[in-house]
Amino acid sequence: MKYSYIMGIDLLKQNNFKIKYFRNNYGVIFDDDKIKLFEKYISETLENGFWNEYIGEDKVFLSLNLKTVK
Repeated sequence: MKYSYIMGIDLLKQNNFKIKYFRNNYGVIFDDDKIKLFEKYISETLENGFWNEYIGEDKVFLSLNLKTVK
């Protein structure tokens, strides 16, 4: 199982990811067969100035969106 905090959950719910509410945040729990879909979702929806990460069996996934708004 992989765990991560997320922003926006509609697409993940539609793809049967397990969503949990932790304090004031949403978290997602997913199995290895959902890794590629999760990474695609994060790379397409991550808002400016935020990051997302999870620890996999053989890697640490870290996605940063640090674009400067002008």
